[in-house]
Amino acid sequence: MLLKVKYQIKSKFGLSDAAELQIFDETDTAVEEDILLELMEANPDLCLTVRDSFLGEENSLKHSNRRQLVNILASHMTEMHGRIPSRKQKKYALGIISVFPSLKDPFSRKGYEHFYDGEKNTGYLSWRLRTMSRKNRATRSQQAVPATVPQAQGPNRPRSAPTVPHQLDGDVCREALSFLVHSPDEASVFEKMKITLQHRQDLVRDPQRTADVLKTFPCFLDVKGLLTQDFLLLFELCRLLNAAETLAENDDTSKLHASCCSIDEHLRGRKGQQPYILAIGRTRNRIDTFYIVIDKQLIPCQATSSLGSFDELFKSHHVFNLSYEDSLVQLYTFVQTTVYNIDINTTDESPRIRELRAKPLN
Repeated sequence: MLLKVKYQIKSKFGLSDAAELQIFDETDTAVEEDILLELMEANPDLCLTVRDSFLGEENSLKHSNRRQLVNILASHMTEMHGRIPSRKQKKYALGIISVFPSLKDPFSRKGYEHFYDGEKNTGYLSWRLRTMSRKNRATRSQQAVPATVPQAQGPNRPRSAPTVPHQLDGDVCREALSFLVHSPDEASVFEKMKITLQHRQDLVRDPQRTADVLKTFPCFLDVKGLLTQDFLLLFELCRLLNAAETLAENDDTSKLHASCCSIDEHLRGRKGQQPYILAIGRTRNRIDTFYIVIDKQLIPCQATSSLGSFDELFKSHHVFNLSYEDSLVQLYTFVQTTVYNIDINTTDESPRIRELRAKPLN
């Protein structure tokens, strides 16, 4: 009986004859051949679980096996629950991370959103079901998806300054801005920058005035650490990333500029609005200074390493309300949620990012 059941399962789901299948009951107890028939006759509605040998020693899956699993489940769902079994996806997604704990995303609310996110209608199961629907649209009805208004995310998400008890406005704020332009005292500059943060955020979020932020606050170009201070005030972080003490020989996180060449010439030749790192030095192993380049202007980094300067580069996006560069959105989103824990539950992350985060954290 058991061999016949296993053969039918392999045939139905296209598994190889060499696949080692095991059958478990609802208590996760292995079912032996001599009691399978008895169990099924006693309880026709019994839910049995079949597992293949691709369940590894670490309760994980290879990418190819994960795709195979999703395809099998999607096929089963449509057969058992109809053409658009959206309400059933939660049950199957929960089952996946129960069987494969290392696939659970510890940063998301339920842990299985990369397989099924009901609020956003995304995830591997949802994508597979939509693919199947497109391939068979001639015989399937179309399900209308209610339109949603996209929310600003990442650096463009509106924020206030919760850690600063008092913010200046009106004439007092204008006096502080004048002080910042002319004061040589760095300690006083840091204090004035704290109490003008909200004004600065209003400025960078105004499309008509955002380009004037470095003209209004030129101290960013002279005083190291102001960018990091703004970021910490915005997000109430308790600690900074530890900067690496040494540079890797083939470190490509920054753009190297030979110190003997003209920086002005380099800046004039650059196009685009997104910030980037400019490393000044004779070789990659002998960097003298790191800068963040924004709108062809140089903001000196407080950090003295490539990792530390990348930390400041990431923060500059949020301090100056600058969108992530299109080709680096996935990278920056991963850093934002996984490293800095910013907007974890409100950021649209691809299932691939969540899967990437799940494995090392588990």
